[in-house]
Amino acid sequence: MIVRLLAILWVLWAAPLAAQQRVHIAYLGLADDPYYAAQPVYTGLSLKDRNRPLDGARLAVKSARVLGRAIGVQVILDEYLLPEDEDVAAVVARLEEEGVFAILLDLPAPVMDSLLPKVDPVPTLFNIRQI
Repeated sequence: MIVRLLAILWVLWAAPLAAQQRVHIAYLGLADDPYYAAQPVYTGLSLKDRNRPLDGARLAVKSARVLGRAIGVQVILDEYLLPEDEDVAAVVARLEEEGVFAILLDLPAPVMDSLLPKVDPVPTLFNIRQI
């Protein structure tokens, strides 16, 4: 009984501390990615368009607000659409230094292959590209 009471008191004491916690998640993709270019057929209609998973990430962060308020965590999505000539490994390293919790990568396979050996230590990376 005393252990339960102490646990409840600890949770009540720790709740205001957790209320100030922010978790940053970054979405990293290419601005003019040919993977998402419209693919019209001879009639001019575009039947097989691909959409960025960025909308899904936005929806997930929005849905997490209720749970975040309950546990005292604010989830923030930072969106980065890079030009093709930018060094993705440098951007990932910078995000890691800034304390980003996780990075959602929407990158072509060659860029992903070139990225992983350069990043040390490897942050929490999620490849969300549909193949």
